[in-house]
Amino acid sequence: VTQPWTGYVASVDDNRVFLPFGKSIGIKRGEILEIYEGGKVVENFKGQQFILHGKKIGEIRITRMEEKSSTGEIISGKNIQAGNLVKYKR
Repeated sequence: VTQPWTGYVASVDDNRVFLPFGKSIGIKRGEILEIYEGGKVVENFKGQQFILHGKKIGEIRITRMEEKSSTGEIISGKNIQAGNLVKYKR
């Protein structure tokens, strides 16, 4: 079983959220991503690291993409900040 992709928020300016990933991971304009409180990094017996996220605090819609960065607009939630975790909406 592969752990689902997880990223993080680089910065926030008003209603815009800046992400340090973009087209290179297959993200598309209009996609909805979920934002979670920062979590804890755990390591298994083989040394692999995994991120355990906190509670869901909002959602963003991708509005602009570059090869290795993207921007989204907050569509729900409050107190989204740099370091929050980002996941594809299921």
